[in-house]
Amino acid sequence: MTAQQDSAKDDSLPVEHIPVLTEPLLERILLPTDGVMVDATVGHGGHSRLFGRMLGPEGYLLGLDVDQNSIQRAYLNLSDLACRVELVRENFAGMNEVLSRHNIDKVDFILADLGFCSGQLDDCDRGLSFQKPQLLDMRLDDRLKTTAADLVNGLSQTELADVIYEFGQDRASRRIARFIVHQRSQKKLTTTTELAMLICRAVRQTLHPGRIHPATRTFQAWRIAVKRELESLDKLLAEAPARL
Repeated sequence: MTAQQDSAKDDSLPVEHIPVLTEPLLERILLPTDGVMVDATVGHGGHSRLFGRMLGPEGYLLGLDVDQNSIQRAYLNLSDLACRVELVRENFAGMNEVLSRHNIDKVDFILADLGFCSGQLDDCDRGLSFQKPQLLDMRLDDRLKTTAADLVNGLSQTELADVIYEFGQDRASRRIARFIVHQRSQKKLTTTTELAMLICRAVRQTLHPGRIHPATRTFQAWRIAVKRELESLDKLLAEAPARL
């Protein structure tokens, strides 16, 4: 760890993070001890810790994430790895540029685990969850200007329906969009619970234990739209092969 990394640590931050699909990945990936790994969505460092253990002192692990809080947690989780670790606050779409700045031409392994972790879902400042009242934000990167509220209250009815259907695969997208436009003509939607309740009314569903919440797909759509996740993924997939 570098001095810059040490200064970013906050011992008050929780460090537990359980990565997914670890066994299938570990069965297929074997890194040389002097290898170079890129974790394009380092999060709290769960996957990086697993694969970073394969790297020795000559190895190098580069982690990217847009969430500064996640980077701080990752520093704690990766502090005992033998390899050199550098974490950069950057969207995975910018991986190519980061590698160039670090004078790295080729890497052995690139990992991207899309989405968000449960800790981010519980963070009331992000507005990712409809389980309790939160501002309609949904940005993991607070440097972005556009929030979910901006989209919900600013897009046309057709654009709303397109986002909900394309990114959420919700068959009630047009009806939900119509309800949103009607509601915001009276009062702008500003909280997650307001939007979730409106969606329930639009699809005429009540909540039942064990069933998916009616707002789940629409909230997924707004999270993807705010992060511009699919656009970023297209760029990563186009550029990554040349680095391997």
